[in-house]
Amino acid sequence: MSPDDENYDQLIQINPDRLEGEPLKYYAEYAGKMAQNEEKTMYVNFSHLSNFPHEDPQFIENTVQSFNKFEPEMTKALARLMGAHIDPSRLQKHYFQLAIYNLPQMGKIRELRTLGLGRLQSIYGTVTRTTDAKPELIRGTFACLECSNLVKNVEQQFKFTEPVRCSNADCSNKSRWDLVNKDSIMVDWQKIKLQEYSSDIPAGSMPRSID
Repeated sequence: MSPDDENYDQLIQINPDRLEGEPLKYYAEYAGKMAQNEEKTMYVNFSHLSNFPHEDPQFIENTVQSFNKFEPEMTKALARLMGAHIDPSRLQKHYFQLAIYNLPQMGKIRELRTLGLGRLQSIYGTVTRTTDAKPELIRGTFACLECSNLVKNVEQQFKFTEPVRCSNADCSNKSRWDLVNKDSIMVDWQKIKLQEYSSDIPAGSMPRSID
């Protein structure tokens, strides 16, 4: 599901040779291509991250071991990068994401353990089923049904998440909300089922899969 490492630089039409000594320029140009093509996902080669001279020697280890902790800040940094190519009034309507590929290790589906929760991992398998693309709410704007006050940028926590309470100090509403679609941010969402290769299935075992 990640882009093929050998041809993705050609796909986005950026010369990979420019990366040497100029990684920031490389991704700045990539951001320009994204804005031009109205793309929302930036694919980052892991080798570019690992070879870049970081001030923090633990940067790569921390990124891999605690990706869920650092990913929000990396996403914010991407939004700032895209801000150089998109009008600020339009930028707030977009949600950009990072997809890191070409990790040095590729794991099997049956090797997934709870130890890997929150980590940056790559697994391989065969896609056996996909759903249609559907809208998913990322950040919601809600109108209070008591005072009509708007509560913006409510981040969704793996489920439909409403504001805890109205931000109007004179209102005590905690439960009556109306989602304002035009001011909310949604992305395309799709579920796939990934099944392990037949060569990875031990004798006498059933193939394992993951959504």
